[in-house]
Parts: sequence; C-alpha cells; structure tokens
Amino acid sequence: MKQGESDDNQGRTETFGAMLRSRRVKAGLTQKALADTVGGCGPLISQYEGGHRLPSIRMFAKLCAALGLSNDEVVFLIEVIEQTSWD
Repeated sequence: MKQGESDDNQGRTETFGAMLRSRRVKAGLTQKALADTVGGCGPLISQYEGGHRLPSIRMFAKLCAALGLSNDEVVFLIEVIEQTSWD
C-alpha cells in the first residue's frame, strides 16, 4: 500500500483491477493484447489489474470500449474511481 493510502482506497482499486482482469480474460485477451488495442503497454495493464494504479480518463474510455463494457459496468467503475483518493 502506498504512503497515505487508506485500506478503503486499496479495496476500491482492487475492485477496479479485479473487474478489469475479469473482463479481459472473458474477452480472451492477454494483458499485452489489451495494451496493444488501447495504445498502452502490458506492464501498465498489470498495474491497473494489481490495484497499483488507476487509468486516466482517456485510457479508461479506451479500456471500456476495447472490452465492450455495459453502461452499468462503466458507471460502476466511474464511481469506484471517483471515490479513490491518493492523498
């Protein structure tokens, strides 16, 4: 856990990461394949899935589009990200 990061925030990023990983696996994509699709790199996807980092809004939109997330899933993930603070 990063300095200043609460246990509650860690849970939120893990929730985002777990959902991202679940959808990626369901889509039959490797981390590298997803990264190539959204213009990122495999280690970046790994950081998202591991709960160590959250995507920018632009990257978030690319990930949602690449994985074909439903409106409900997108709204849920936006709420998770909005409630996360790195202070």
